[in-house]
Amino acid sequence: MSLGTDCPPIFHNNSGDEFSICEERTTKRPKVEEEINDHHLGTTSIHQIQIKDTCASCLCDDCANFAVTFSFKYNDGEIELLRKVATHEILHRRKLQLVLNLNHTLLRVAGIDDLTLEEEAYLDTEFTDDPLQQDILIVTVPPKMKSMLLKFRPFVQTFLKEASDMFEMNVYSNSPLSLVREMIQLLDPRNEYFGSRVFSRDDFCSTHPKNKCLDVLLAQESAVLILDHKLEAWREQNQNNVMPMQEYFFCEEEESELRSCCEMETNEGYYLALILQRLKQIHNRFFDDEVICDRLIDRDVRKVLETLRGSVLGGCKIAFDPLQADKLQLWKMAEQLGATCVEQMDASVTHVVAAHAGTPESRWALEEKKFLVYPSWIEASHCMWQKCHEDRFPVFEDDQIGQDHKRDKKKKSKKEEILATLS
Repeated sequence: MSLGTDCPPIFHNNSGDEFSICEERTTKRPKVEEEINDHHLGTTSIHQIQIKDTCASCLCDDCANFAVTFSFKYNDGEIELLRKVATHEILHRRKLQLVLNLNHTLLRVAGIDDLTLEEEAYLDTEFTDDPLQQDILIVTVPPKMKSMLLKFRPFVQTFLKEASDMFEMNVYSNSPLSLVREMIQLLDPRNEYFGSRVFSRDDFCSTHPKNKCLDVLLAQESAVLILDHKLEAWREQNQNNVMPMQEYFFCEEEESELRSCCEMETNEGYYLALILQRLKQIHNRFFDDEVICDRLIDRDVRKVLETLRGSVLGGCKIAFDPLQADKLQLWKMAEQLGATCVEQMDASVTHVVAAHAGTPESRWALEEKKFLVYPSWIEASHCMWQKCHEDRFPVFEDDQIGQDHKRDKKKKSKKEEILATLS
């Protein structure tokens, strides 16, 4: 299919016949085109198709020029044709599709009984009689009218505004629809970013009831990026589309271990600002790098994502302490980031990953002046999408670990005060 400005896209049906949706044709057309009724892209004021309240021609949610409305009742080949048409249209506008998770990704929402110990400690310190003063909102969710606490991730509004220039944005949340609607109303009150492109657990694929999937999206998977803190929430086929995010809690990001890893100069919103930079890199490479492929429709954003991920720890050769509990998981993660992982230590090793400084592997690293890093160095680099500074992930002796990393969890909980505020 061609994506030239003046050339209509050319498709082939199962019989090998060519047809174009944009031109007047005398060639044989499949059934789906007859129902499209000579729909063409960008050369008419009449838009023939509406899918899930979205115009398949202009991808607008308030298009008043619909002639036909239908649901997904076509066979796989016909649905794929529609996805190609929609993808052609959005690529023509130099945009990609971006799917965003809500809870723990763009914001944090939780009931009182669902708070972590760290969140309780944070609320114990910061929560006042007026939760609005601490940027913590109270949302009441129908039909049971349950009250929940909600806090936006710092920088989220700027993130949405700038990301919308590069992406057609969608929300796909594992939360029930009633809660999703409440969160979207607060996150996008003027309906500027998402329109009707909001999916909840009720929209999950029937064949994959426990996993999110991209089947509900009117787009080719090669043009879709996903931001989610939980990779395993997506079916395996779509995990290559995911940019894993650092999980967000009520606790201020400035206090997190990752705060010291980021070299951003901003005091707040450093993480979403960093992710926005990575999205801009991906967008620019996809549209501007002609080496990838001459035709936009044949380009694959997953390959761009893989290239970016694989450059994070490029040049690093990592050995692990054999006693490291999650060695296999860290090994796989490091290789995805471009590192080379080995079983045996030799002069070419650059990093040794260990949880304790007293092991033979740790002592060898110190003697040979190799980087000795705590396992979270790999995890932090993975969710920061950049190589974190090794000095910020030191490895201590057992007694020092207890002193330096144990958090004070003995503060008195203010659950009763919070519950009184909610009532």
